[in-house]
Amino acid sequence: MTSLSRVIKSIQAQNESTDKKTIQLKMIHTENSLNTLQKQSQDIEELTRHAINEANDIKHQAQHELEQAREEIDQMRQALEIERNNLFESTKLEAYQIGFNEGRDEAQRQYSQYIQEAIDVVNETKKKISSTCSKR
Repeated sequence: MTSLSRVIKSIQAQNESTDKKTIQLKMIHTENSLNTLQKQSQDIEELTRHAINEANDIKHQAQHELEQAREEIDQMRQALEIERNNLFESTKLEAYQIGFNEGRDEAQRQYSQYIQEAIDVVNETKKKISSTCSKR
């Protein structure tokens, strides 16, 4: 008697031998592919270096422009400070002159009567002296 497991195994072995496929091997040109990959890698590295250099140039240019802008702002600030001081001084001088002139004019108005009286007294005195001298 043949065991059932032997029969199943032999059927499976026959099926396995007929289901086998043959795979052909292909030649891969690894040297060419490797060269292409190396070239691509070098191109990427070159592009990266170029991009980094360009970014650094842009950064330096921006820093230079920022420094120039700061210097220009400082110069403008100093010019405004000088102009403010000059305006303050000229306004102060003008205000002093106006005040002086107004004070002088007010003093002349207040004392013009006294001055006229003094002039009249001087003239009267001259006349009296003249008449006294002429009588002698």
